[in-house]
Amino acid sequence: MDEGRLRRVGMVAGVVYGIAFLFLCAILIGSALSLKSNVIYHWTELRPVANFTFAREGQPDRDIVLPTTLSGLAPGERITLTSSVETTIHDNLLIKTTGAPLRMYVADNLYLSIGLEGTYPAFQKRPSPDIDTVAMPTEAGIQQLRFEYTVPYGANSLDLPLVYVGDSQVLFAHLLTENGLMFTIAVLLLLSGIVLVGLGLIVASRVPAAHSFFWLGFACLATGLWAFCDNDLTLYLIPLPSLLYTFACLGLFSLSIPFLKYGSLLLALEGRPPTSGSANRVLLLFGSRSLLDVLYTLMRLLLLVLLILHLSGIVPFSQSASLMQALTPATIALFAAFVLFEHFGQHNPQAARLVLPVVVFALFALASILDIVPKFFDFEGAALQIGVLLFTFWMAFLGWGYVRDVFDEADKSAALEVEMDAMNRNLDMQRALYHNLTQSTEEVRALRHDLRHQLSAIRGYLQTDDVEGALNYVETIADHIPDLANKLLCDNFAVNAVAVHYLDQALSAHIQTDIRLVVPVELGRIPDNDMSIIVGNLFENAIEACLYVPEDRRFIRIRSTVTKNRLTLVIDNSFDGTCRVVKGVFYSRKRVGKGIGISSVRAIVEKYDGALKYEAANGVFTASLYVKM
Repeated sequence: MDEGRLRRVGMVAGVVYGIAFLFLCAILIGSALSLKSNVIYHWTELRPVANFTFAREGQPDRDIVLPTTLSGLAPGERITLTSSVETTIHDNLLIKTTGAPLRMYVADNLYLSIGLEGTYPAFQKRPSPDIDTVAMPTEAGIQQLRFEYTVPYGANSLDLPLVYVGDSQVLFAHLLTENGLMFTIAVLLLLSGIVLVGLGLIVASRVPAAHSFFWLGFACLATGLWAFCDNDLTLYLIPLPSLLYTFACLGLFSLSIPFLKYGSLLLALEGRPPTSGSANRVLLLFGSRSLLDVLYTLMRLLLLVLLILHLSGIVPFSQSASLMQALTPATIALFAAFVLFEHFGQHNPQAARLVLPVVVFALFALASILDIVPKFFDFEGAALQIGVLLFTFWMAFLGWGYVRDVFDEADKSAALEVEMDAMNRNLDMQRALYHNLTQSTEEVRALRHDLRHQLSAIRGYLQTDDVEGALNYVETIADHIPDLANKLLCDNFAVNAVAVHYLDQALSAHIQTDIRLVVPVELGRIPDNDMSIIVGNLFENAIEACLYVPEDRRFIRIRSTVTKNRLTLVIDNSFDGTCRVVKGVFYSRKRVGKGIGISSVRAIVEKYDGALKYEAANGVFTASLYVKM
């Protein structure tokens, strides 16, 4: 893929990403304004149901206030919560469970059951967190509520969230205001991950260093998957609790793996042996691998072990999720410590640009471990998810700047390649010219050597009045004189040498030629070298096109004129009707992308305020141009 297309891909991705970002920001601002204004909706206001009576077998009933956590329970034990609430004909209950089976009754009638055995995969061992709404009886009045929970497998405590009452719009608005911010961040993470993975796969074919974008995008996708699937608003909109919980755990478990790989690639650590010193001696146990590579391998093994334990039903996801919620931020903190060590201890130049973003990232990771987050970010794992988003934006900005610099270097390399190709062409033509001149000189020397003998022979014929014999002898000599008529095609020595060189190639390929080339000795501001490149490239392209045509149809016709200070050149040649044209630009058959010769001709023509045009019709390809001398 050429640099222009890569830039267009980057621009399109940036525009799409920007539009999505603005759209999601609008959603976020709207949800925040609705919360601040305390809007009263169509029928009722949001009303929490917090006061319940807690009943447990063998113990006296007692009052509790939700939200709360009940501890000292046994797996399989049943507990009951009862309360009364006044409802209207439009009211619904919003009920959330945190992984425990629930039966909910209204006036002793079963209204809702969540997480009962058989409603979730057996390997999960316990139901997934769920959220649902229940329509209250159509008769307004006091309703008696009863919640019967069963303590899930492997648990000795039970989290009991608040229950809310209100019409459907009120309840949805509550979910939106409570979870809209983290939902927006989750979607931004997913979008960022998709863009970065796509750019990494596309750009890496041209710039291998951009492969790190893929791993940064992969980390962003894993975090976004965790944040999106572990969100109450998502659970409400997509009522697939077991599937969402499984994806959330997979995202959390795999989050640190692509980050470690990204750091290893960015710091150019792959294959680098550890340096001497006590700080790195322990790494010798792992061969020539850095700490990040070791952590990367260990986390992959841990992920594999956890998946085997979970899918085999030995350990439920919920038990290892708590471990990974602490282990993942700790791994990110180690990642930051290693970057600091690389920068200050190893003086790794690649680590310098990582120091500030990775320190900020580590602070968010530590805040997640210590559970230090602002009230409006009071969600499990919120600090780490926000840290990932900030780090991703930061590194994507820095990384794209690096890729852009690489593109600029690639442009310079391409320009240098054009110049080198032109120089090589000129050297080849100069060698051919020198060979032709040497051959002609030898032929002239031989003619001069034989000229005296030939004149003596002619004198002998004339002295005997054998005119016919003298004429025959002269014709024999003339047949051996080399034909130099096609050696002078124009007055300009350099351009003539190029034209003669390719004329010999055309004649060798049995191509009919008709050349009327007018190129003066003095070309004004145009160097002979540039004019030679124009004629040589176009002549060579014409010969190449003729080789795809049967011999009896091959031809090349060249015309040039000079009017005042403008030189015009037109080359017609036969071709087989096949040519690669992309947006009006002709591409060479000899290489991928634009031909170097085509690019160099266009650059020279534009340099001298001219114009170049290619046309193809009825088996004839025409290249026409003019330059100002």
